[in-house]
Amino acid sequence: MRVSIATTPNTGGDGIDDALADDVELAKAAVLYADEVELIGLTASMLRPFSELQGLSFLELMLDMDDDAFAYIRDRSGSSAMPDGWRDQIQKFLSADPQKIERYAPAAASELRKIKAKFEEEAEGYRAQFDEVLGAAGFAELQPAINQGIVRLADLQTSPSSLFRAREDRRPETDQQVNAWLSLLRNRLDDPNVRLLFDQQSADLIQSMINEGHIEASANNLRLAASAALGTGFVARLPAFERAPMDELLDLRRDLRVPLQIYRGAMSRFSRDMPRVIGRDLEFEVQHLWESEVNPAVIRLEEELAQHGLVRELFRSVRAANIFDFATWTGMTAATVGSTADLGAVLTGVVAAGSGGMRVGTDMLLDAARQRGDAERDATRSEFYFLYQANRRLQR
Repeated sequence: MRVSIATTPNTGGDGIDDALADDVELAKAAVLYADEVELIGLTASMLRPFSELQGLSFLELMLDMDDDAFAYIRDRSGSSAMPDGWRDQIQKFLSADPQKIERYAPAAASELRKIKAKFEEEAEGYRAQFDEVLGAAGFAELQPAINQGIVRLADLQTSPSSLFRAREDRRPETDQQVNAWLSLLRNRLDDPNVRLLFDQQSADLIQSMINEGHIEASANNLRLAASAALGTGFVARLPAFERAPMDELLDLRRDLRVPLQIYRGAMSRFSRDMPRVIGRDLEFEVQHLWESEVNPAVIRLEEELAQHGLVRELFRSVRAANIFDFATWTGMTAATVGSTADLGAVLTGVVAAGSGGMRVGTDMLLDAARQRGDAERDATRSEFYFLYQANRRLQR
């Protein structure tokens, strides 16, 4: 399942702080729901070169940055200026092969290595400042999923230099870039293999363009968008989700593969009856379903499974001397028997039975274990077991 997320630029507060807030929020929910996630946003597009640093020299990246970007970083960090002519020098270093030069001019090759090492040292100083700015924008939160190839950033031909500006000087959305953004959204709206997910501003804009006839969207693709809004929207409403870091969500998606498939099927079914809209009307439908069906179903699962909890509490509240031949059946207490109230009932029956306590207690524990197994099997078949497990795991 592939989800493409459309976001409009967010300049955040001062400078670029939290510039990716909307992208990160939607991406985290999509990572837990989809197999692949694409970010289609002008701000995210600026960060695309940084997401490819694993195969790109930082010196190469620096060549794509303009002088204003370096001036911005110097003002923030107090870094020293790069030497005069550094761009031409770096271009020469990157195109030169010291090993080949060494065959004909060993001294020149040695000098080339020294100068290149000096520039790399200077570049690493800038890299620390780049990382600080990227962290403030929210890029670090996306990095684990980008590194695993789960999240990728769409190329909208935006320059990374645009990110390194004072807020009043940031003008990333040129007509050419906005047109590239709209063109890619049209493409995704026509793709039956993509489920589009929107932030509020982009959803309102696209809905208006659909209403005015500027964009065509088939009923099937709007249904796919509805299923994505449902699947990620319910995840984002889990009480424990907001604080979840990306790396923990990546672990969850691996561990909950089977219940996720059942959950996806439910979202597809739910989307059949959804109005073919996006934006605020779709958000209303998601919230209504959450309140009327989904959240109550998750709460019921929690209550049902709580009735079949482990008997650890027994050890904390019971004296072994009160149970006949306790040592012979302590192994049984690893079974699951019920809520705290149920445990009290089991204990009362065992103690009251006197010498027959072991038999009565064992029977009750075996019956409780069977009931617990049945409850677990029924729960795992629930279409919202995925949400229950995700929330439970995230609360740890």
